Amino acid sequence: MRLYAFVLIVFGFLPTAAWADPAQNFNMEELNRRVSEPFKRVVNGEAHENLAQIQAYLLELDPKEKKFEYFATSATLIDYYLSVQKFTDASKVLNALVETKIPLADQDQFEWVQARLGYIAVEAGDVAGRKFLESLTRGDNRFTYSGPQRLAGLVLSRLNMNAGDVDQAAIWMRRSIIGLMNDPNVRSEEVTDVLSEYAIFLGRTRRVNKAAKIFGELSKIYEQFYAASSPKRINFYESLLIFCNEAGLFKCSEIALAQVEQGLKSSDTPPLVAVTDIEFQRLFKATQYPDPTEVMDGKRLLTSRLNAEQAIQQLSGWGLIAHSYLALIAGDPQLASKMLSA
Repeated sequence: MRLYAFVLIVFGFLPTAAWADPAQNFNMEELNRRVSEPFKRVVNGEAHENLAQIQAYLLELDPKEKKFEYFATSATLIDYYLSVQKFTDASKVLNALVETKIPLADQDQFEWVQARLGYIAVEAGDVAGRKFLESLTRGDNRFTYSGPQRLAGLVLSRLNMNAGDVDQAAIWMRRSIIGLMNDPNVRSEEVTDVLSEYAIFLGRTRRVNKAAKIFGELSKIYEQFYAASSPKRINFYESLLIFCNEAGLFKCSEIALAQVEQGLKSSDTPPLVAVTDIEFQRLFKATQYPDPTEVMDGKRLLTSRLNAEQAIQQLSGWGLIAHSYLALIAGDPQLASKMLSA
């Protein structure tokens, strides 16, 4: 089953005084200058230089003396890495944060860390991830009062959906939405995130008309408030692209594909899932609208067995499927089968 990337694991975390202990002496102006401002440029696709500034600031901080600044800066980096599917980088920063024991002193920060630990473990296929998330939502109570609990609910919904348990997936999705509606402090960005996940869920449960309506309304928000190169916007349109393909809405698929391609061209650090899927999407289109150039691409692939073997070693998932398709249309079913079984 095709696994969708989360539109954004981040619920728009930026340093805010609400996370700080009033007794701490911290400089919010400095945080805005060293973290918030460069991060705004990062999420608009200008990652390299601005991300380096945030990373350098984190290295300057003493976690014993500047606990809030250290947590806020770490959280910003972690959520960015997760939004572009760089789980190894996210884990390094998260593990360093856990080692400081800073989150142990604050319930909100502890829940935030627990949600990310669970999410990363789930992505790695570790069964402990589910236990982390169920503990966060208090087991059978299924609490979704806070942002981290709602994130846990969305991940658990996906896990159940991937396992074929639609009923449990629906319960977790409903709980996350109810929690969102009942939280007086919810941020507008989290509303967009949860509704995006809801649209994906509706598509996967074949409620196409309702999903299409929500996707359509959300697209207006993403186009108005996020640059084309924003990882969040790219992730959204990549999810829309998958939905349109699976629903047979090929005109919609063309529009979504154009948005993803535009974002990938203008972003210096695009989401990895979107990068991988674009090659497959090009070949998917060829199956709908056959193009003689695809046959030529296949023949070029097979002119060098070394290139074919490198593809098997370097690619995974949809990338291998795409190259398998090229091998098949070029007349080598054995190589196609080898790629699919790699």
